[in-house]
Amino acid sequence: MQPVDVALAYRKRGFRVFACRPNKAPATPRGVHDATTDANEIRQQFASAGPNALVGIACGQQPNGLDRKSTRLNSSHLVISYAVFCLKKK
Repeated sequence: MQPVDVALAYRKRGFRVFACRPNKAPATPRGVHDATTDANEIRQQFASAGPNALVGIACGQQPNGLDRKSTRLNSSHLVISYAVFCLKKK
C-alpha cells in the first residue's frame, strides 16, 4: 500500500489529509492549511511529494501562525495542528 492510498483511505473516513516529507515537515506550500478531503488534490499532492511522502492528518482547529518546523506544543499552540503517520515496510 502506497502513502497516497493510505491518505485516500483516511479521506474516506472524513479526515483532512496532506502530504509530508520524510522529515515530517509539510510537503505543501501552506502545510496543514492545504489539508483536504478532495481525492484529486490528494493525488496531486502525493505525486508532487514523491515516493517517500508521509501522510499528514489535520487535527483540531487550525491556529494562526503555525510553526511548521516544530512538532512541540508551546504557549502559542493551544491544540495539536496535525499528526504525521509513517508506513512500516515489511
